[in-house]
Amino acid sequence: MPIIELRQPIEGELAKKLQASFAPGVIGIHPDTHEAFVLDPRLDNGSREHLRHPEFRDERVIFVGVNASHCIFTVESIAPDHRPPARLVRDGIDIMIGKCLHYLAITETPGFGGSLDNEKGPKKSLNAESTNNSVNVTSDTGTPRSQLNGREASLEICHMSPDKKRITYTFFGEDHTLGLVLRYCVLHSTNAKFCGYCVPHPLEDKIYFDIQVSMGTATEALRSGLQCMYACFSHMRTVFKAAVSKFKKTDHE
Repeated sequence: MPIIELRQPIEGELAKKLQASFAPGVIGIHPDTHEAFVLDPRLDNGSREHLRHPEFRDERVIFVGVNASHCIFTVESIAPDHRPPARLVRDGIDIMIGKCLHYLAITETPGFGGSLDNEKGPKKSLNAESTNNSVNVTSDTGTPRSQLNGREASLEICHMSPDKKRITYTFFGEDHTLGLVLRYCVLHSTNAKFCGYCVPHPLEDKIYFDIQVSMGTATEALRSGLQCMYACFSHMRTVFKAAVSKFKKTDHE
């Protein structure tokens, strides 16, 4: 979300020059005082054209920045009559909520995180059989895994320290979409000392997710992160639904 602050009065020809330095609709000029004001910062395209003018380079005159906690998404549908953009966003949120419930069910399976599954014999994967839209399948290596929404979605432990404070998990069927959000939630909802993930290879449909904690166990931190992630997307679904209803009501009026 762009942030634009006019910290000193800008009037007359300077106001017109400032207005021309931004995208149409960003800067307005008062008809009576001929003073510039910020009309709609959302329309700013980030060109920083105003920096070409020496009188606007001082941040004591004008400040242009970005609110990193406020993001603007533009969604376009190739079939707006069949699947409008609002429905695509809602479906995406529902998919992420389904992932949270699916992996929470796996982590709450008795025995998960208690020991390495591959210490003796083949590695086993614990699956959420009770999760909606999830079914059990078997991989080419004979490892039982689960599916969610038609895709492989399973969770395994591939490394664990003796005190269980550092564990590396393998999320099968996942990529940056889950990794980025879950990493953020783990770091902001737990006492994790370290949390990171990587995609081992572009052609491999999985991520390695590593958690290290100072108190408790890494699996407890993973559960807390998934719960935080579920709460975030549930809240997002609620406010998005309300915003769409408000927009439709205003648009009809």
